[in-house]
Amino acid sequence: ECEVQNDSTMGIKACKNLILEAWESELERAYESLGGKNNIKLTKAHLAWIDFRDEEINYLQSQYGSRRGTIWGIIYMNYVVGITKHQAQLLQSISINEE
Repeated sequence: ECEVQNDSTMGIKACKNLILEAWESELERAYESLGGKNNIKLTKAHLAWIDFRDEEINYLQSQYGSRRGTIWGIIYMNYVVGITKHQAQLLQSISINEE
């Protein structure tokens, strides 16, 4: 819906940022539902995942940031959203299975 209304490159990137923020909120909600900082094993894994995510995002930025053409910024954002979405869904699935 957002991308239909904002079909310029800048508009699509803005939409991707909104989607990323939504998945980051879902990730935080799932993390907290599993005990958050009180769950030592989860916290250790979560912090390791954050380090991994940051390194992967840095690498992707180094690859896509220097390419010519505006599509690469959108492709980069798709990957960033996908990484976060995947982790949020993983934690959500663990939360559902614990109930």
